[in-house]
Formats: sequence, C-alpha cells, structure tokens
Amino acid sequence: VRVVREALGNCVRHANGAVVEVTIGPADGAASVAVRSRGGAPTATAGQGGDGWGLQMLRERITALGGTFRAGPEPDGWLVEARLPVEVRA
Repeated sequence: VRVVREALGNCVRHANGAVVEVTIGPADGAASVAVRSRGGAPTATAGQGGDGWGLQMLRERITALGGTFRAGPEPDGWLVEARLPVEVRA
C-alpha cells in the first residue's frame, strides 16, 4: 500500500494527469507491485526531484525485508516497482 501511495503522490506532484497503471500480484515466489506512469503535464515541481526521501525510505524498507525495489524513468514514463518474498505455509 505504501509503495502505491508514494508512487501515485509523485505522479500528482510531478506529472499531473499522467496515465497510471498499478499492477499487484504474485511473481516468482514474491508479492509484486508496479506503478507505471505515462504522459501527464509537468507541474511546477517537475524536474526538481523533491527531497528524495519518499522513494529512498521505500527502498530501505523493502530491502530490509529481503525484497527488491527500483524506481526510475522508462522510455515513455516512470516506473516504481517492488517485490517482497512470500513465505508459503502449509
């Protein structure tokens, strides 16, 4: 939930009106969440990068739990993606 909230907040702050796709589901023994944005109008804060703490704190939390995290530009937009290992109990 926190990953989606941070990514959507960044879309509003930096690319208002962007088309956003949120994907949540299983992926190779992990829980996966990806937020992709495309287009949108640059806002007054676009390109300023903010304080950078939101994505950095997510990265630290996800990796502390044994997961992977990446965030960055794609050819047509921006991607925030996290994967957390899932323990299967019988």
